[in-house]
Amino acid sequence: MSDASKTAAHGAPDLDPQQVRAYLRANPEFLAENSDLLTAMAAPERSGDEGIADFQKFLVDRLRREGEELKAQQGDLIANARANMNTLNRVHSAILFLLDARDFEQFI
Repeated sequence: MSDASKTAAHGAPDLDPQQVRAYLRANPEFLAENSDLLTAMAAPERSGDEGIADFQKFLVDRLRREGEELKAQQGDLIANARANMNTLNRVHSAILFLLDARDFEQFI
């Protein structure tokens, strides 16, 4: 099989599900090292016999939303901490300037 026939129109190798499964089994650390791929995957919907519903997909979707919300909050918290540190540095510099004043004219 030539390389041209192995490549799909979009330039990526044309893989079948069995090849992907084999790769993931041979490289179990792959998803741990590329955890961002897990959020892009869809949770399978399972329905039980006799009218029993499985809430796994609902729970996984809720956990993903909560994770995204926590990441957004974390970003806001970091930005707030940086702003606070900047303010602290400005106040510290102003106090040092006031302490260095030798007379009332420098103080003002």
